Amino acid sequence: MEKFSKKNGVSVRAYQGDAMTLLCFDVDKKITENFTGFTIKVTPPGKDRYAYYLYNRISYSPDVLAASKINPDKVNVYKMNYSPLQRFSWVHVPETDHDINKYNYGDYKYEITPRYLIENKLQPLNKELTVSVINTTERTLKNKSASTRKRLYA
Repeated sequence: MEKFSKKNGVSVRAYQGDAMTLLCFDVDKKITENFTGFTIKVTPPGKDRYAYYLYNRISYSPDVLAASKINPDKVNVYKMNYSPLQRFSWVHVPETDHDINKYNYGDYKYEITPRYLIENKLQPLNKELTVSVINTTERTLKNKSASTRKRLYA
């Protein structure tokens, strides 16, 4: 199943997989100047669950962090609100960053925001460019045998 949303030159597609979501994003050419990546914020289902930023595997250089007033001693610089994703897609497997032994299925809200770097400073999140999409995460292969699932993912 595919979900699509677009706002102010930013478009997002979410594809439902088996207990995961493939997110794809794009920006219109007119808003690509100083573009540096995307920030992804996730709100999981459930009353006792809170929104969080996904993690990136790379971060900016110490010079950019200092110019942007991001202190690596006080915040996790690998969260995407400090180190935007420099790709146009991402596979989110819920709970793998938080509690891999307890899956939380349901409707996940994804907020994707393009980010900009001007004069070596990461600009604040611009809510006018944030696009939201809600996608359901569930086990779609729950009735398949373990050998079938293994073959599909091998």
